[in-house]
Amino acid sequence: MDHVDSAPERAQAFLAKEPVLWLGTVRADGHPHLVPTWFVWDGRKILSFSKPHAVKVRAVAADPRVMIALGSPLDDFDVQLIEGEARLLDRPTDHTLAAPIARKYRTWLASAGLTLDGFVETYAQPIEITPVRYLGWQGRAARAAACGASRLSSGASRISSGASRLSAFASRRRGSPAPRWLRGLPSRHHPGARPIRRGRDPRWAFGSGRGPAAAAT
Repeated sequence: MDHVDSAPERAQAFLAKEPVLWLGTVRADGHPHLVPTWFVWDGRKILSFSKPHAVKVRAVAADPRVMIALGSPLDDFDVQLIEGEARLLDRPTDHTLAAPIARKYRTWLASAGLTLDGFVETYAQPIEITPVRYLGWQGRAARAAACGASRLSSGASRISSGASRLSAFASRRRGSPAPRWLRGLPSRHHPGARPIRRGRDPRWAFGSGRGPAAAAT
């Protein structure tokens, strides 16, 4: 896999603030495996720790490709997805490797009654993950904003088109042929027609609900 040199600003924010990531691996039998795990981020790579005989350790040994998810989907599915390449470090977890975990999760470790020595002994297999691709996933908020902007643009375009047609029609002299878009409309004697006066020159509009005639009413 091709590694990326640096994480985008949005991904950096997730990696810096999130307490847990979801690590997806592929088991030897081809089934996906997904677990939440603690981690630390040094600006280039992700470091996590595992029990030596965990499923994810065997999965990474067989296939280094992993998928990571960060963030909460509860509000607007504002999450960060990361494709990565994982490797099992040859050295076991020690106090030096685990020091960043101890700083980041000090309160959680205390709540669980787990000392640094206990963590090092239990989660003895370090897993290093190198991101290879960052995939943003902003969900409803971003899609709604994009959809709203598109609808506004479409509405403005239709209004502009209708105004142009009205202007062109008004500029025609009386008695000139009707524009193509008016041909075939009901005559002024149609029961639904009503006059709109411009000085001495009446104009007739039909309540069709669409087009310049509807705008004029």
